[in-house]
Amino acid sequence: FKRAVQRNLLRRRIREAYRLNKALLRSDEQNTTSSPAYIAFLYVAKQEARFDEIEKGMKLALQKISAGA
Repeated sequence: FKRAVQRNLLRRRIREAYRLNKALLRSDEQNTTSSPAYIAFLYVAKQEARFDEIEKGMKLALQKISAGA
């Protein structure tokens, strides 16, 4: 995205979607003693997505990560 305003908006949406759904990851990790995991989310779409679309994708990604861990 050319303008910083658009990039910042997408960053805020991704952070908020993660913040609201990070419990999906932590529920499995609380009972075990494992090393911390570092996760990076890359936005590769050509168009700006709405928050509900980003949140749906975030939930799916976090569920897949927690199932595989």
